[in-house]
Amino acid sequence: MRVLVGDIGGTNVRFASARRDAAGAWALEDVARFPGDDFARFENALALYLRRALHPPEAALLGVAGPVEDNAATLTNRGWRIDGWDIAHQFDLARVVVRNDFEVMARAAPELPETSFRALRPGRRRESAPILVAGPGTGFGLAVLAPDPPRWRVIGGEGGHQAYAAQTPFEWAVAQRLAATGYVSVERVAAGVGYAEVVAAVRAEMGLAPIETPPPAALIAAAGEGDSAALAICRLRAAATLDTCADGALAAGARGGVVIAGGVAERLAAFLQEPAALARFDAHGPMSDYLAEIDIRLLVDPDAALIGAAALYADLTR
Repeated sequence: MRVLVGDIGGTNVRFASARRDAAGAWALEDVARFPGDDFARFENALALYLRRALHPPEAALLGVAGPVEDNAATLTNRGWRIDGWDIAHQFDLARVVVRNDFEVMARAAPELPETSFRALRPGRRRESAPILVAGPGTGFGLAVLAPDPPRWRVIGGEGGHQAYAAQTPFEWAVAQRLAATGYVSVERVAAGVGYAEVVAAVRAEMGLAPIETPPPAALIAAAGEGDSAALAICRLRAAATLDTCADGALAAGARGGVVIAGGVAERLAAFLQEPAALARFDAHGPMSDYLAEIDIRLLVDPDAALIGAAALYADLTR
């Protein structure tokens, strides 16, 4: 069976046709990516993809960036409503399953080779323990992968919307500036949706003049050249990411390892690997030793979510 797999984020929409190859691994064909801003409705993007696809699918699993209920979701950072039952009927597909995007991302982890990851802090991976998959993209996703041989169970959540926990005087000051306009979540500090606000708040706290928000790539390049504000922004976001992953690992008992994922996380890779940032993961009082042995990897495979969607569909139809 060919399965249409989708990764529907706040910025981009990605589709592919997935099937098992002769070795039993998932193979992707007709891979395509579209900017979400090009479409008023999700169905318009899907219709374009299906018109161009060379391998018509029979069913679909769509990973979407938002909470899912009754096989439907509204994207948190885009107003699209995606309903699996309606899409199946409209596009003549046997079944369309809608799941949270980080559930899909988490399910990819055991399907991928080690080359799909970059080691941030090598450690121990306990085979019988859960794996945490979390990190910032447009939003901040979080899911837990629990071993249930011979398969995996995926437990999704909205951990990116938990409260941001500032730990240093500078972080407290930045958080107070952000709080002036509303609730300060992890997502607002670490993910793309809050990027412009964080840039403005950090610069204001450092006594620097306001500037037009630079593209993320330009800011990271400036940090690499020693720009103090850019460094502060990158390090604040990296620390928030690792703090949140540590909290998630404690909550889930994720001694099977932590996988950090998301486009923002990939861009911040050098800062996530700094000793001071990694120390934030471990620095959790009496549980610091518990966390210090956990393996931390960065997921760098651009097709991971699509592979995860295919694997999750197979789990659901087994």
